[in-house]
Amino acid sequence: NDDKLENGEKRILKQDDLIKLSLNCAFFRIRYMITTFPKLLSNSFSNYFIAGVIGRGACGDVYMCYNIENEKLKKESDGLKQEGNGKFNKFALKIVGKTFNEMSRRNNDKIMGEVKIMQDMTHTHVLKLISYHQSPDGYLSILVPFMNGGDLLHRILNNDKKRLSEFESKYFFLQLLLGLAYMHKNEIAHRDIKCENILLTHGGEWPLLKISDFGLSKKLEFDQNTFCGTVVSILMILTLHEI
Repeated sequence: NDDKLENGEKRILKQDDLIKLSLNCAFFRIRYMITTFPKLLSNSFSNYFIAGVIGRGACGDVYMCYNIENEKLKKESDGLKQEGNGKFNKFALKIVGKTFNEMSRRNNDKIMGEVKIMQDMTHTHVLKLISYHQSPDGYLSILVPFMNGGDLLHRILNNDKKRLSEFESKYFFLQLLLGLAYMHKNEIAHRDIKCENILLTHGGEWPLLKISDFGLSKKLEFDQNTFCGTVVSILMILTLHEI
């Protein structure tokens, strides 16, 4: 857009941005077009730039996005170029589509239950709900922080020994217990604790742990007596009961 970038400077690309190799080059130009931008997001999350799909699931798609407004405020307040250090505020946005059948309706109910549970929780080791929006045409959008470290299972499997050290295990397990203790104090049962539902803030040494995926979570009730969660976990519980 005729704005010269310094060496190493980064910029978030937006719809219709014009990229040129040189300000004096009249022959090599690229018009940047976004092909993965859902129309529904332009109104409900106007302050966020959607970068693209980072995951797909039974309940909907997950998009990487950035808060453009926060970056503008940062630039104006401290006089620094927002792109100069190459760091942006990253978020994950889960989009649940319209209800077409009974299965989709159950998925939507699961997501709304997840939203209600997350609204009531604020803890270092529980994934925070930033905001959500339900549009009139049936779409539900949920915004949470993006966890750069992925999930705990990914960290274990990408280790050369395919396991964590004793010290790492204690480090993560303590954080998990602190998060669960907070949930139980607030009478919330997660009901699907597993490595895939434990997210890490970064991929380096000693990241913070965040409990996520509250689709099966419930407010505790005295007469509640149900089996749920991952199939393997349920089979293990039933086997232990038989023993």
